[in-house]
This record gives sequence, structure tokens and C-alpha cells, in this order.
Amino acid sequence: MKPRFSPGAAVALTLISLLVAAPAAAHPLITEPVAPLGRLMFESGFAATFRSDAFREPKTTYETSNIPFEARLGVTDRLDVGVTMNYLSQRLRGPEFDYKGSRTAVFNPELKYAFNDIVGLQFIYHNGISEEGAQELSIARGDDYELKALFRLPLRVPIELNLGYLFRNDYFSTLGIRDNPKSRVKPGDIALASLAAEIPIHWHIALLAEGAYYSVQEQTVAGVSQEGSKGTAADALVGLTWTYAGWNIGSGVAFGLLDESHTSFDLERGAGDYQLRFRVSYRLKPRKPDVQS
Repeated sequence: MKPRFSPGAAVALTLISLLVAAPAAAHPLITEPVAPLGRLMFESGFAATFRSDAFREPKTTYETSNIPFEARLGVTDRLDVGVTMNYLSQRLRGPEFDYKGSRTAVFNPELKYAFNDIVGLQFIYHNGISEEGAQELSIARGDDYELKALFRLPLRVPIELNLGYLFRNDYFSTLGIRDNPKSRVKPGDIALASLAAEIPIHWHIALLAEGAYYSVQEQTVAGVSQEGSKGTAADALVGLTWTYAGWNIGSGVAFGLLDESHTSFDLERGAGDYQLRFRVSYRLKPRKPDVQS
């Protein structure tokens, strides 16, 4: 199924920012840095992730792809506002079946405020979306709210640390069965933590190391608890970043460290068996007016 939005429009938004370059701060692939953009600074870009999980009983492969387009504006020296437009698809394959599903792009507005250089807060509103009835593996979610405390540890190699909580609301789903009456789904909230360190190498390139931990609460469907829906996930990521003249490009590979079930974590979180990540953004600063004598 084709998404009902134009990726070209989002890519065009990214290319518009090529007008003026500004010094870019490094941006990890999982962890949100404390540093704000700065007053009237604008940044746009996109990311892409691919996650794969394999299970023996029954023998299946579960894959998810996520493509978020991002745009942010520095309102003040400390306050950023932004929006992310996500496209998500998933696929479940087995010996005698192959199910697919996708979610059309939804806008997720966010606010970030840095109290100083080492402490900040980020709030994200994840807009709810209903499932596509014709899909075999449809995707839906409620109106979710995410709050993160951001920290920067001023060590010799600075470390970015996030501690957060995702409040998930109810939604209705046919549970992948066509013509099935919709049931109320109460997904489990997620507590999360992540940290990132970038070690400079040369030529504006840095080695990126990140870790993430997620604890997912139990999910209920029509008031009945779902077995295997409660669990934890821990990931490790290694990658490279390149930051120069307004550009910020990063890529890496993440691995799941626990024997986790795909039912125990959110589609947009957790590395599963392995996950490939890529992110590119460009930052532009306001032009100073010409001063005439």
C-alpha cells in the first residue's frame, strides 16, 4: 500500500535549508542532546531505520521500517519547537504466510527546553491514528505523550543521557482479522533510558557509541491481559558521525542484548536482533541584515 503523503515534499523541505550554512552540533542516532538550536535557527532532515527479528517457534521473521522527516525551529536561545512526520511499515513472514502493513505519515509536534548546558526537557505528542481496515498487518495507536529529561555529563568525553516515559492511550483494533469487530486495546506504557558518547577521530568524523533500555508494561485487549506483552529490551549501537558546515550525518548498527519478544516493545523502539540506522540533517541560521553607512 502506498502512503498518502508525498516524500518529495519532505525532501524538498530538507533541500531548502541548503541556503545558508551554520555550525552543526553532533546529534546521536537514539539519544536526544541537551543543546538547543539557538534563536531563529532552523534544522531539517530525515532518518531511516530497518529492524529485523527472527523467531524459532513458530519460525517467523518480523521486520519494521521507519522513515521520519524532521523540522525544528529555535524560538529562543533555550526553546525549540519541532515536528516529525513518520512513515512506518511492518512485515511478518513465515513458512506459509506473508503479512504486511503500513501507517500513513502522522505529525508529531514537540517542544524542547534547555535550562542550561547540562539539563533540559523534551515533550512529544504522538498523534493517534486508526488502522487501515484492508491491511493484513495494520498499524494503529492512540494519542500518546512522551516526556524526557535530558542531561549532558561534562566529562572528558561528554555523555548525553536521556530518562523518559511514554504514556500510551487506548485505541481500537480488529487484531489483524478482517471483518472482526474492533476491540479496545490498552498498550503498556514504556519507561526508557539511553546514553550516547561521541569520540572525535579526524576530519570532523567521530565514533558513536550508544546504549538504550526500555521497560514495557503489560498490554490488555478487551480487558484481557496479553501473554508476552510485558518485557524489557536493551540495545547497544556503534556508528560514525560526520559534522561540518551545517551538515550532520550519522549511521550505525544496533543490536539487542536481551532475548526479547517482538510483542514486548513498541514498533519505533528497540533494536530486536539487529537494526540499521541512518540520519542526515542540515542547519541554517538567519541572515544578518546589511548595514549601510
